[in-house]
Amino acid sequence: MESSLSAQQQDLFCHGFGRIVLLFDGDGAGRTATEECVKRLCRMVFVRVIDLPNGKQPAMLAEGG
Repeated sequence: MESSLSAQQQDLFCHGFGRIVLLFDGDGAGRTATEECVKRLCRMVFVRVIDLPNGKQPAMLAEGG
């Protein structure tokens, strides 16, 4: 999904799921993407956000970092 949410992705998420968990990079772009996605999705579906510490990426979780 990178750091943007297309209208098609929004429709798929909102019509296909009752709950969504967002997990973006722990940097400025990731925080901006999280904020934008929450604004667009929270009116239609339950949204939970997992915040990563600065500089961390989701892939680092699998590595134990």
